[in-house]
Amino acid sequence: MLKIELDGARNPPKFYVTLEEINADRVAAGYPAIPPYSAPMQPRLPTPPPAPEHPATAASMYAATLERDADLPNVHAALSRALSPAPVPPPPSTDTAVLQVPERVLHESFVAPRPVSATQSGEPSVEIANNPGNDGPAGHLVAVSVVYLNTVPAGGRSSHGATKKVKQKVVKSDHILLAGLSRTDFLHAALAVHELADQYSAGVHSGPPVKIWWSGSSSGKSGASTVENDHDFNVTKAAILKRNKDTCVVNIEFDLEGMAGYRIRKRLIKLYMRTMTSSLAGKRSHGSSFFSDEAQINGQIIMQLKAKWACERHQGEHGEPGYCYVDVAGTHLGLNHRKLKLWAAAIAAADATKHHPPNTVDFDCLRDGRLNVSLPRGRTGGGSSTNGSATTTGDLAALLMVAIIPLVTSQLAPKPAVPADVPMAEMTGSSSPVLASQDASPALGTELHACLRDFLARKGIDLLEAEPALAALELTPDIIHEVPALRLCDVIGAVEGRIRKFQLFCKDWTVEVEEKRRRGL
Repeated sequence: MLKIELDGARNPPKFYVTLEEINADRVAAGYPAIPPYSAPMQPRLPTPPPAPEHPATAASMYAATLERDADLPNVHAALSRALSPAPVPPPPSTDTAVLQVPERVLHESFVAPRPVSATQSGEPSVEIANNPGNDGPAGHLVAVSVVYLNTVPAGGRSSHGATKKVKQKVVKSDHILLAGLSRTDFLHAALAVHELADQYSAGVHSGPPVKIWWSGSSSGKSGASTVENDHDFNVTKAAILKRNKDTCVVNIEFDLEGMAGYRIRKRLIKLYMRTMTSSLAGKRSHGSSFFSDEAQINGQIIMQLKAKWACERHQGEHGEPGYCYVDVAGTHLGLNHRKLKLWAAAIAAADATKHHPPNTVDFDCLRDGRLNVSLPRGRTGGGSSTNGSATTTGDLAALLMVAIIPLVTSQLAPKPAVPADVPMAEMTGSSSPVLASQDASPALGTELHACLRDFLARKGIDLLEAEPALAALELTPDIIHEVPALRLCDVIGAVEGRIRKFQLFCKDWTVEVEEKRRRGL
């Protein structure tokens, strides 16, 4: 059973069972009938001559061979005619209907060629971008400028490593098809010229504001129009499309300082260490292969100490659950990250257990074998004042003695005589800050470690763990006070208050080091 569709024929289609039904419709439509299938004609080979009745002689056999060889061309011609295909009838001249029959069913000579439409014979109406056959470049030539702030040395002999921020510009060009582009698509294509399309994205309704001018525009760059929304872009695009794209150069300028709100991907910062504060906040930490075996062992011990000495009465600096060691008398000692590290290191060295902290100078700030009873952030314990009055009075007296003894010793010590060769004007007329100590200045390349060590000694704030991260970014003490505080919070992992204290300290510390080096210390 065959299903044959004719252009303009009946709907639903008609099913044919016999060849006569097909030929009847073909003849009615003006097509020749399909001849019935017939087996190919077998070649007729010449019959050999009858055998002679008399005995064959050599002469008769030779004559028969010559006669058979002479008849070979006729045999070859008969075989060629039998194996050649049947002659194909010419196709009809009409093209009103076409049989859509697969070629494996009907011979292709029976299917009339389809008429060629007018659109196929003409030229394409749409310009193909980047077609090497087109004359001239595809789209307008667009010069994309990106303006950004860069930190450069201030220069001069008295700058002492100071830096300043200057605006710099990078310009790149490419061809962009403006016709049919929306504002967001055009800004995306322009940002892609500088490979910034994956870092910034234009707003759906407006922004970011950009400046656009072109060849022949009024006032040029000085009078460039600011494009913020779709209406501004449509007006600008209409004016640009009126120009000849071969001679019109379009200029667009992005100011990255004003595009912070349109950033879709932050820059990747290589941090070589995360503090415990970041881990408590739920941030992802590095893999175990990043830390040494000692750090991994101490970390496991710190987790055990936190599980044992969790304190519901006192909280941490950021409102997280606090940790306190409670002695036999019920006194709470706040455990910060530094004390936990010291305790874990002592346990790893078999100098202490998790039930009792180490009795060392670093852990015991009173240096008399007793723990510090002062609570973090000015909080007091929940015990009655009468029970702890004696202990508190003794601790205050000890603290007072620790503070007074150095002062009394310094007052009673003999004053060194002033050398005769040092002029008084040099001693009194200097406006530089007083040096905290007469130690030698740090060696070149060790300023960062020395600054962090002095910051811990003077301010009591431990940021030594941030040294690898600061060194990786080449943030030295002479420029740390110029770095934004929020950026340092991400790099160091500390709160903003500590960061600002550290910046002020680095500024004064740098002046002290320069003064020491000037004196030759």
